[in-house]
Amino acid sequence: MQNAGSNENPDRILISQIVDAGLRDTPFVTNLVAQTLGAVVCEAKAGYIRMRFSLGAIHVQGYGAIHGGIVSTALDTAMALAALSCVKVKQSVATINLNVNFVRAAQIGDLFIAADIVKPGSTMSFVSATATDGDRKIIATASAAFAVLAVR
Repeated sequence: MQNAGSNENPDRILISQIVDAGLRDTPFVTNLVAQTLGAVVCEAKAGYIRMRFSLGAIHVQGYGAIHGGIVSTALDTAMALAALSCVKVKQSVATINLNVNFVRAAQIGDLFIAADIVKPGSTMSFVSATATDGDRKIIATASAAFAVLAVR
């Protein structure tokens, strides 16, 4: 893995390495927020990412369910990686719009997210995702638009 000081997005470098090598079940180690969510890239190919987030008691709100902001962060992370898997070297992405529709409360345990590029682009990319629990019940669906940016 390259150093983040190389004017390159370390998340893009890692996802590119995972896609190119066909790696599975790879801890997502370049992003501290994702690390706090126990993020693992289960499968990746250009335009598609499947991730697992291991959520615990630290991630719950008062009702005892996983906080909706945590689920939204996990969805945003997976969709950003799907978008990053399609950009060029020295490019990155930034979320410009995020829509999340909750179906049911997430509980402590594994949260799985599958994210697909709907439309890649040179200046904007559109991605959708579905979050499920360990029983494959849908927790939330999401869509997002990402600006494609040059890294300076």
